[in-house]
Amino acid sequence: MKTIIKVSKEIQEVETSMGAKKCVEGKLVLITEGMSPYDRAANSDEIVIEDMYYKPIIISETEKEKDGHALVYDAVSEQILREPYIDSDCYKILALPEHFTNKQLQAIVDGKLKDGDKVIVEVEGHGFEWDFNNNKYVNITIIKQPLTLHKSEESWGNIVNEFKEWARRNNKNIKDSFAFSGFLANKYHPPKRK
Repeated sequence: MKTIIKVSKEIQEVETSMGAKKCVEGKLVLITEGMSPYDRAANSDEIVIEDMYYKPIIISETEKEKDGHALVYDAVSEQILREPYIDSDCYKILALPEHFTNKQLQAIVDGKLKDGDKVIVEVEGHGFEWDFNNNKYVNITIIKQPLTLHKSEESWGNIVNEFKEWARRNNKNIKDSFAFSGFLANKYHPPKRK
């Protein structure tokens, strides 16, 4: 049985070729497993690119894991961990090597998906779960199985739709070029928090 991955960050609705889907954004990471000796076959969850073994995972760059209740990727040691190291740069894992389909693995080998690519991961089962540490319900979302990925490509249409939503929330006229400039400045160069 494959590991069930829960996420607690906000989900977004993304327009795909199959219609609108609930998704979270992630980043593809290829963990180096070492040189590919010719007398050893790759494990079922490894792929070989240019004589190197890799294990693919998807991490969340926005959702950090500190309490040890989920698997994390430590960017310093380049390892998957159950417990994050103290003061470590750990990212929540959205997909493990076992979750990738053969088609997705082939896309990585063919270079269609590369290390560091932003991807959109479909989710399902949005609900609540009791958090015993904080004595409250928390929002949970489960990564859809089999893993469904979409390459994250920011299109001009998405930017315009985001601007319209931003203008509506901030009581701005969508025909105001200064408002659009302000939106773009905040989107790509957000003010630093003190």
